[in-house]
Formats: sequence, structure tokens, C-alpha cells
Amino acid sequence: MKISLKKLLFLVLTVFSVMFVGACGKSKINKEEVINKFVEVSKDMKSANMLMDIKMSQKGSKESINMSIDSAIILEPLEMKLEMTVPNQPTKIDLYIKDGYMYVLDPLSNQWMKQKVTDLVNEQFKGYMTNSLYIYDVMKDNIDKMDVDEKDGDYIISISKNSEFLKDAMKKQLSNMNTPGSQLGEQIEIDNIAIQYIVDKNTYLVKNSIMSFDVAMNGEKITINLDTKFSNINEVKEISIPEETKNAKEIPEGQ
Repeated sequence: MKISLKKLLFLVLTVFSVMFVGACGKSKINKEEVINKFVEVSKDMKSANMLMDIKMSQKGSKESINMSIDSAIILEPLEMKLEMTVPNQPTKIDLYIKDGYMYVLDPLSNQWMKQKVTDLVNEQFKGYMTNSLYIYDVMKDNIDKMDVDEKDGDYIISISKNSEFLKDAMKKQLSNMNTPGSQLGEQIEIDNIAIQYIVDKNTYLVKNSIMSFDVAMNGEKITINLDTKFSNINEVKEISIPEETKNAKEIPEGQ
């Protein structure tokens, strides 16, 4: 399998930065009070397990691609475990980030590969997360444009499609995803964003986020639906890597 670890890392970190933003909303009883508590808890999110179900469909095509990502992440120092599977397909991607290296298992050769996570990439990811906090302020300034309900002991926060404030915030986040020699952030356009968060009424921690949006890149338009379940927030203390990674083939930086 020919794989660009640099691009894979970019996409993975982009997904995680977006999903960690998935912790912001408020309540029907007292929106301002609930959002302030929720933002306070969300800004303190340092680790979590996430189970993502992803459905992607291309405009003009009846076919869709479904995949699931089972993951764990620690923000500081950056550690990650990710297992991506596609139903009815033999393809499976195992990825780890640990001690400054990214490890990927090639599903065809069953060979582990590793590549150094540069200080630049590390700082960029931290920058994504820091920049994501901007969305908290955006939401607090647009409480009237969000719907909040209560169901089964949880808050249900919904942001409908074509909410310009969210679209503008996402554009700003994407613009900060450019890297030296690459303008991937500017090549991606996101539209028709709709988000729903299910938030624990007692802890204000996000339990589930449901997001849909259109992505346009290189002349192609893809609709993506993300259903993410969060668990063990701030309880993931360490991520261990498989023993087999000790024999990983090192890939030079930039490939």
C-alpha cells in the first residue's frame, strides 16, 4: 500500500480537532448558565475515547462509503490510538502516535511503518486545538441561533444547517490548517453544516455528537455524516503501542 503518512496524519488530526470542538452548547432552562458551565468543562478536556461512525457519499453517485473509527487520544503529550475499519472490506488501518512517532500498520504487507512527528506538526495540532476554543466564544455570542431541548436526562443542543456563524467559524479553523508547502486548508470548503450534541445534564460532558456537512475539494463534492460517541473523558492516562511496532520500518520525513 502506497501511503503518504504526512497526509494521513493531517487528515487524522483534522478530524480529531473538529471532534474535540464537539463540546459546546447550552440549555433550555437557562441557556447562558448552562453554556458557561459546559464551556468550562469542555476547555478542560484533555483525553477521551471516541467511537466514530462515518458515512460519505459523493454528489451524483448512489454509492456511499461507511467506516468506523475506534480511538483514544491524549492531548499533552500527544498520544493517539486509532483503528479504522470499512464494513465488508478487508481494509483496516491501525495507527498510533506515541513518544514523538506515528506508527501505521500496512494492511497489505502487514508491516508496521513509523515516521517522526515533527515539532512543527505537534505545534500545529496544538494550534488547531487552541484555535478551536474560538468556536466556544462564537457559540456564546449566538445562543439565540441554537435550539436546546431536554431528553432522558440529557441536554440536546442543535445547530441547524446554513448557520452562517458556524460556517464562518469553520472557515477560520480550516485557514489555520495550512502547513509550509501545503495549502490543504484553503483547498477544502465546508458547507451545509448541521450539528447536534447530546450533553450529560449533571456533568456537562458531551456524550454524543452528530454532525453532517458537505466538503468540496479538487472539484469533487462529498457529503459526510459523523456520529461520534465519547467516553472516559479525562480518564485516558496512557496509550500503549503493540510490541510489533519495535520492528517498524522508518519512513523519512516528508513522505
